[in-house]
Amino acid sequence: MKSKIVTISGPSGVGKSTVINKLMELFPESYERFLSYTSRPMRDYEKDGVHYHFISNSDFKKKMKEKEIFEYHCRHGSEEDGPYWGMGHMPLRIVLDKGKNAINDVEVKGVIALKKLYPKKYVSIFITADRDEIERRIMGRGANKEEITHRMSEFDAYMAEIENYDHVVSNDNVEQCARKIHAIICV
Repeated sequence: MKSKIVTISGPSGVGKSTVINKLMELFPESYERFLSYTSRPMRDYEKDGVHYHFISNSDFKKKMKEKEIFEYHCRHGSEEDGPYWGMGHMPLRIVLDKGKNAINDVEVKGVIALKKLYPKKYVSIFITADRDEIERRIMGRGANKEEITHRMSEFDAYMAEIENYDHVVSNDNVEQCARKIHAIICV
């Protein structure tokens, strides 16, 4: 099997990280998470090279200019000052060179960028679940009413992007979902 770049996307509460973790548990020889770059401060429990590649804003901008970082966004700051999150070629190569599938959860902007850059190596998967089930999962995380309302309003926006993905898989059962995704990747 040739190594592929696999991304998992979907609305909040659908279980993206849980499914990725289950894939890596069931098929450890087949998958490894590729890391993103970020210029945000590292949290106490995080480690560079484990959770993200933590770099300064200036190094992030340099990597963008050098075309190492091919997709990025600034979620909580200003476009000028960051902090930034982004995908780079090097983290993908590290995993692919091991003969494993490089996997992570990625927003639609990243899906579009990866399709253009790696059309023969790339597979995008959109995970969905029943809207009521997703709301139940978000409530189970201890989210307040405002956060639940916000995340559920994002649900419709995510569902509108479904045509950008190669495959859609329902996550009614984590192990079954992971096995379906693995079957898609192994084709």
